[in-house]
Amino acid sequence: MEVRTELLGPTRARLLVRLGATDLREAEDRVMRRLSATLKVPGFRPGRIPAPVIEARLGRRAVAEEVREEALGLFLPRAIEAEGLAAVGPASVKVSSFEDRQSLEFQAEVDVKPEVVLPDLSSLEVEAPSTEPEPGEVEAALERLRERFGRLQPVSRPAARGDFVLMDIRAYQHDQEVPGTSARDLGYLLGSEMIVPELDRALEGARSGDILKFNAVLPPGFGEWAGREVTFQVLVKEVKERVLPPLDDDFARTASEFETVEELKADIYRRIREVKEERYQRELERRALSTLLEAVEVPLPESMVERELDYRSRRFGAELGQVGIDLDEYTRATGRTPEEVREGLREEARVAVKARLLLEELARQEQIEVSEEEVEEEIARRAEARGAEPDEYRRELERRGALGLVAGDIILSKALQVLASRVTVKGTGAGVLQAREEGSAPEGKA
Repeated sequence: MEVRTELLGPTRARLLVRLGATDLREAEDRVMRRLSATLKVPGFRPGRIPAPVIEARLGRRAVAEEVREEALGLFLPRAIEAEGLAAVGPASVKVSSFEDRQSLEFQAEVDVKPEVVLPDLSSLEVEAPSTEPEPGEVEAALERLRERFGRLQPVSRPAARGDFVLMDIRAYQHDQEVPGTSARDLGYLLGSEMIVPELDRALEGARSGDILKFNAVLPPGFGEWAGREVTFQVLVKEVKERVLPPLDDDFARTASEFETVEELKADIYRRIREVKEERYQRELERRALSTLLEAVEVPLPESMVERELDYRSRRFGAELGQVGIDLDEYTRATGRTPEEVREGLREEARVAVKARLLLEELARQEQIEVSEEEVEEEIARRAEARGAEPDEYRRELERRGALGLVAGDIILSKALQVLASRVTVKGTGAGVLQAREEGSAPEGKA
């Protein structure tokens, strides 16, 4: 086999390959073994059919075509490996010449991984995530707790945001009532915009006994009616406000195990800090990766971007399905075409591909590996999240040819931890978890 490579750009290569008689003989032997095992010829057992009989049965031209396709599938991966190329997508192949049993010349173009040059990671500065509650966080948590112990009280004043409105509602187009829009004695939180924003605007300032009428376009979630303009009619039956208990020691004893408000505040402060400490490492990794993405330019193979875009498009469709919406309903309601929806995900796909290339290069430089035990633990964790048995989930991964992706994800996760441990962390939160996290950064090899 003779191979010559031409770089068409930082992410694209063309291979010019010439196979000789010896190469084609290897391909022909493989074809003959396969045909001998699968053909049915009277007087011969499967696997024992001589090559001349196979040629007589199928014709030399048909066999030669089989040999050519076998040679392409056999020697193209070898040529890519021999040239040290990291192919990231399927190759487009064009046969230049083919002489049966003598020679085959073809050219193949394939996307390849670009060269990735990482900076000195310690030169990247990252602001440490704060583990202290932000101003107002404790007060906001107290207000939510008060709301849980609040009570609803009818009022005679006009409805305002935050009030609860008891109402009858229906929507229709001409004389046809819209399915799923009618309800009697519906309690509605004004300001939630749970149906259509126009409803909240109409209710604000309304009083008990008012009849409201307005037009609105139905959002996704209304089936075939999504994206259509309909008329709503609302009868306001009652307006109630939430009355909150006073923030005093009596409330603290009612709502918690503490005797005073100050003790309750201190506990809320402690809980918020604990949550932030638990999220510290993940947030630090996110910030470190974001900083690296901004610091490095990487040419992106288009085939990788398209695959990632396909994945994100499928996931977006699945997320719509989880809330009872299909893509047609979504596009009608938003006025966007399916093509525009897909293109809106392209930048996310490009960022994801760039991040993968950077972390893969870091993993290569650090010689990060993954053990079989780690793979099994990850499979068990994912299976538990899906409510499945680990063995069942493993078989599913094997059927999809995705078992190797689990190890790849673990390696990328380790590379992200290495990145977060190497950047320069600044700010008041730097080192806050040093005692807890001492020695937790993964070593080069697992």
